[in-house]
Amino acid sequence: QEIMLASQKARLGQLHLGRGATQIFSRFKSLTLDTINKQVLAAEYAVRGRLPTRAAAIQQELTKGSKYPFNELVYCNIGNPQQVGQEPLTFNREVLALLTAPQLLSSAEKLTQQGLISSEAVARAKEYIQRSAKVGAYTDSVGFQFIREEVCDFIKERDGNRPDVKNVFLTNGASEGARLVMSALAAKHLGTVGFMAPIPQYPLYSALSTLMDCELVGYYLDEDKNWAVSLPALTAAYEDAMKKGIVVRALVVINPG
Repeated sequence: QEIMLASQKARLGQLHLGRGATQIFSRFKSLTLDTINKQVLAAEYAVRGRLPTRAAAIQQELTKGSKYPFNELVYCNIGNPQQVGQEPLTFNREVLALLTAPQLLSSAEKLTQQGLISSEAVARAKEYIQRSAKVGAYTDSVGFQFIREEVCDFIKERDGNRPDVKNVFLTNGASEGARLVMSALAAKHLGTVGFMAPIPQYPLYSALSTLMDCELVGYYLDEDKNWAVSLPALTAAYEDAMKKGIVVRALVVINPG
């Protein structure tokens, strides 16, 4: 905090730094390969790795008229079905559009008649606004409670049991949820922490494991059985990790695997 305060005063011209302090600031004046967190350098995230980077460069070349044996790229590095032609869920987008631009609700009837927005989306947006869904402003960090209530209702309908809304919180996508859980479990004071994940796996888990200085404990899926999970594979991976002194704290299950 003292260094941050000194830095702020220095920018405002309110602080005269001695030679020693100047050397300290000079040493850490920029982020370099020598000063960056080494776990960041070691992390590999194939989703944003060399192949997608090269594909983006080729896409630019195609746009400029360069010739390749093909004229279109299909990005398969992330699970994005819309990238290969699936239509987006219009209901969600319509509701969000109305919430982020509530003035459109004054013309909702006309927009519905023109087929631009469904009446169901208009009704849902009005309901959310009445329940104080102020989109674009800071909200409760766990998400709107009435949305979490809807999640609880969905889980009850699906599984037969309704969770306590206090135990449900919303994240900005599945990756953010995985990061939060893994961060909470990466307790280095317990030893070398490991996360069990299926192989092949989504690179998020290996990258986060490296960033958090933990170990990825891979268990192999059975390709001959449609990539099914087998108890022997789980047991073997777990016991091998234990022999290496790894404290396994979580099991990642992906459906489909």
